[in-house]
Amino acid sequence: MVSSSLPSPKQLTSLDANSAADTFCSTLTSCLDTVCPLSSRPGRTTLSAPWLFDVLSEHDSKLRAAERVWRKSKNTTDLNVYQSLLSSFSANVSTAKRTYYRNKIKNLSNSRMLFKTFSSLLCPPPSPPASSLIADDFPTFFINKIKKNISAEFSTPQSVKHILPANIHSFTSFSSLSEAEIFNDPIHGHMVLHPLLVKIIDTPQFQRLRHIKQLGGTYLVYPGASHNRFEHSLGVAYLAGRLVKVLHNNQPELKITKQDFLCVQIAGLCHDLGHGPFSHVFDGLVIPEHEQMSVLMFDDIVKSLKAENEDVLKEHGLVDKDVTFIKELIEGAKTSEWRFKGRDEDKSFLYEIVANKQNGIDVDKWDYFARDCHHLGIRNSFDHQRLLKFARVCEVNGRNHICFRDKEADNVYDMFRTRYTLHRQAYQHKICNIIEDMFAEALIRADRDLHEGKPEDMLKISEAIKTADDYSKLTDEIFEQILSSTADNLKKSRDILNTIIRRKLPKFVGEARLTENNLPVYVVDLDHGMKDKNPIEKVYFYSKRKPNEASPIKDYQVLVTHKLFYFRLFKGAVEKKKKSYNVYSKEQSNHYIIITLHLNKVKGVICRLSCR
Repeated sequence: MVSSSLPSPKQLTSLDANSAADTFCSTLTSCLDTVCPLSSRPGRTTLSAPWLFDVLSEHDSKLRAAERVWRKSKNTTDLNVYQSLLSSFSANVSTAKRTYYRNKIKNLSNSRMLFKTFSSLLCPPPSPPASSLIADDFPTFFINKIKKNISAEFSTPQSVKHILPANIHSFTSFSSLSEAEIFNDPIHGHMVLHPLLVKIIDTPQFQRLRHIKQLGGTYLVYPGASHNRFEHSLGVAYLAGRLVKVLHNNQPELKITKQDFLCVQIAGLCHDLGHGPFSHVFDGLVIPEHEQMSVLMFDDIVKSLKAENEDVLKEHGLVDKDVTFIKELIEGAKTSEWRFKGRDEDKSFLYEIVANKQNGIDVDKWDYFARDCHHLGIRNSFDHQRLLKFARVCEVNGRNHICFRDKEADNVYDMFRTRYTLHRQAYQHKICNIIEDMFAEALIRADRDLHEGKPEDMLKISEAIKTADDYSKLTDEIFEQILSSTADNLKKSRDILNTIIRRKLPKFVGEARLTENNLPVYVVDLDHGMKDKNPIEKVYFYSKRKPNEASPIKDYQVLVTHKLFYFRLFKGAVEKKKKSYNVYSKEQSNHYIIITLHLNKVKGVICRLSCR
């Protein structure tokens, strides 16, 4: 359009210099107005507009003042004044612009500068988009960026894609993650969890974990130990997913499917659903093992999800066999004999991720070691982030196990040492044991009704474990329920809990000769997780030269604990107390003794320390 509008060289040569310049400039100005018209509303005066002089600047100031008056008054008269000034200003700017470029082109003798000037006139930069469009694009940009990052999180590395079998799906084949949630965790940072996990988290059965302290009565000794089973479960699910992803990326020949990945994460998320009030206080008192109740609660979650959407599992590629697999992962492998139905034996390593009964190394411990140390203020020398990067599956004695690099043996030892430290300083703290024992006694005395109603319809605490619906009502809030109750049959339980709150705990009040018959004995194991055995002997390590061959570590390659003997006694006749425990001590090697005398009756605690 511009080239056709400009006068030809013959037309220009037939005119004198001034007429030719005027003709060319006027034609060029018309093209300029067509290609780059002036906007209806002028912008602010800037140094980049050299055609603006003092008179126009003064006119611009009057125009802006008129605009402010009109916007404030909303008066028609003020609007007419503003529009008149705007029209006049636009005409003056157009005239000044033509004059400026006409004079500039006349005085230019440099062909390069002349071309640059014409280029700036004929090819102006694009105008910026409207602010409304920017506002609309802003959230879209970040939504697309988050989707891209989430997709990359579950993607298969380019270096291994070419060797994946055709029937093996990469983790990018998951259903849309638009419903995934990012949880900001103080231990693991930002954790992205799959939409199906989010559905499980949003059920009442799982939300119940917000009201169960991770460390039970330890919170009454360590003020920082206020964290709950809820955040621990999220952390275990996240670490389970990370470990599976590391194994999948490093060893695609393992044929880990997206269903395997999802099942392991769900098992990590739901492994602690069965904990009762004050966590482990309820274990052994009412239920033999919390894992059994976790399976019961998980079944109830699946039932409730299917009631809302029958195909909720199928939408994510899960079938009944996968549900069985998840429950097996929660319970863990209790024997070396293969009895599982969820997966074949070639995927035995998946059963070592959430609850490893083989050597105790699992993501459950990785999370609660880091989380508990953080809240207790105890130093954690174990680096689970590093150990995770060196995880690898090797065949040992005809079965696939998760193994680690030989140079990580000391890090593995630090893991077991951290467990011992936590038990020694926090979990088995003598005051914690006393408080939890008193709380257990209060629960036994208050084996009361959970629901109001007719006596025949009431349910006792000991009977609440029969159904998931009743068990869901058992949380740490039962402590406050007993304290705030006015029932006469709960007076003894209230008195016990008030004793805990007022810190009137058992203290030394006198001496007495004790025998094994009149002394209730509580044995507390302070070991590395496998009684008097060395757990590192059950861990398999591979070398850099032989990454597919694993074996137990040699004794000289790792620091080993020494046998320790401790006797901790209260003031008084130490030798007499030792003699009173002589019968028990003969049957025990290496033990650690704590004696506590109750105000009303004699009660003692024995802590046995077993180390290698």
